[in-house]
Amino acid sequence: SEDWEQRMLAEYLDLLFRDGSVKWAHVPNGGARDKLTAAKLKGHGVKRGVPDVLIFCAPPLLPDAHGVAIELKRQKGGTTSPEQKEWLESLENQGWCCSVCKGWEEARRYLGDLGWEG
Repeated sequence: SEDWEQRMLAEYLDLLFRDGSVKWAHVPNGGARDKLTAAKLKGHGVKRGVPDVLIFCAPPLLPDAHGVAIELKRQKGGTTSPEQKEWLESLENQGWCCSVCKGWEEARRYLGDLGWEG
């Protein structure tokens, strides 16, 4: 499931950046919520389509980048919504490295291609 893939990626990122020098976060936009909670979150600024994982620094091999955004999907299936595509395109236009990854292992390989090895 996408939940399992996210948990595995989170464990990997925590190990990769265990010294604390790189900050990252998962954006919990998905999941079912009751209408009251959804309205409250929207009022707090939650936006549809924000990538699942944001890394707030340039990767080693692209030091001029502003950060890294990963939209994580399960290995089989899972589609990118128009809002997700819009966010990724906007972030890329602002100098972020962006990728849609099918599973945490693909995300790990992507991070390795950017110069982070764990």
